[in-house]
Amino acid sequence: MKPVIVYLCLICLLACSNVEEPKNLISKEEMSSIFVDMAIYEGTFNINPQADIKGVSKYILQEHKISGERFLTSYNYYLIQKELPAIFDKAEEKLMQKDPKLKAYIEKKNKETKVSK
Repeated sequence: MKPVIVYLCLICLLACSNVEEPKNLISKEEMSSIFVDMAIYEGTFNINPQADIKGVSKYILQEHKISGERFLTSYNYYLIQKELPAIFDKAEEKLMQKDPKLKAYIEKKNKETKVSK
C-alpha cells in the first residue's frame, strides 16, 4: 500500500510542476517590489507586536493595485516554478539599495545562521 501512495504523490508533484501561467500573472519585478514593501512594514511588528498584519498586507496590495487573489495566484505559480528565490534575491537587492547598511546586517545574520548564497 505504501508504494502506491508514494507513486501517487510523485505523479501529483510532477503534474504540479507543469502549471499553466496565469493570465493575470504579476511580473517578477512587481512581485519583488511587493516583497520589499512587506519587509519594510514587517519592521513595524518588531516595534509594535499589536499591529494589524492583515491590514498592512491589504494596504500594500492596494498600493500596488493588486488583489489578494491575484497575489496568491502569482505567488503559487512562482513557487511551483521554483522562481521565488530569484524574486526574493531581487527584493533583497532593492532593499539594500534603499539602505546600504542593510547589506552588512544581512551578511552578519547569514553568517550567524550559516546561510550562504
